[in-house]
Amino acid sequence: MERPSTQFAVLGMLAIAPMSGYEMRQRIAGSVSHFWSESFGQLYPSLRTLAAEGLISGRETASERGGAKSVYHLTAAGRRVLRAWLAAPPRPQPVRNELLLKLFFAKDADAQTVRVHLEAMRARLRAEIGAYSAALPSIEADATSALEARCWRATVRYGVIRAEAALRWLDETLLDFPDPPTRARRSRKERA
Repeated sequence: MERPSTQFAVLGMLAIAPMSGYEMRQRIAGSVSHFWSESFGQLYPSLRTLAAEGLISGRETASERGGAKSVYHLTAAGRRVLRAWLAAPPRPQPVRNELLLKLFFAKDADAQTVRVHLEAMRARLRAEIGAYSAALPSIEADATSALEARCWRATVRYGVIRAEAALRWLDETLLDFPDPPTRARRSRKERA
């Protein structure tokens, strides 16, 4: 049976630094979530499974908010499993894009609805590009090696280039869905 991808995401995050489940959620949200959708509902079960298999170990420490928290560390066995996964070719992933799905079935919508969805996606992509650009300086500061910095920078550049390509596609596609004439323009045409 293949190991779920969530477990490799956990191992990878713990290879960066020891952290609690909560800290891992925060770290994922600020990094790999830009290109990898991780189910947080699977995070804690994955931590338990990996600990039971001896791939990670947890240690109770005091929480900043009072109480205790478990901070997890990658074990030598966990590092071996992570390295084996890193050496294996990536598994093909299906493309899931709800905008394209809606566009494909849009015969049951109207052109203005399609245009609204396209424009909303364009705004999200522009915001993504801004977020990626803002992240670049911290990558240099957070990386612990030149290789790590190059790899992290490459993932950010992928996000920027993918978003720029999608923006070009959106600009081209929006030409097929022009703005509807305003009421004032229509009434002038109707009067003529």
